[in-house]
Amino acid sequence: MADLYIAEAATTGLSGYPKDSLTHIYYDQVMQLHGITKEQYEKDLRILVQDVSRMEAIINRSQELLEPEKKKTETPPGE
Repeated sequence: MADLYIAEAATTGLSGYPKDSLTHIYYDQVMQLHGITKEQYEKDLRILVQDVSRMEAIINRSQELLEPEKKKTETPPGE
């Protein structure tokens, strides 16, 4: 999921056809990198959205991967 956030961020500022085309290419690369198909990802995502707490945990972990310094600043002293 973190890689998909990066792919989406890479197209920030674009619109229309160029954004759609690059997003499609980046998503294909992410799927290939992780050895999954879009169909498999979408199937798993449909299952995952029914488990809100697990979905939140995955989103939070993705954000930690993308912003590790933020996690360190949010950790209370002594932990």
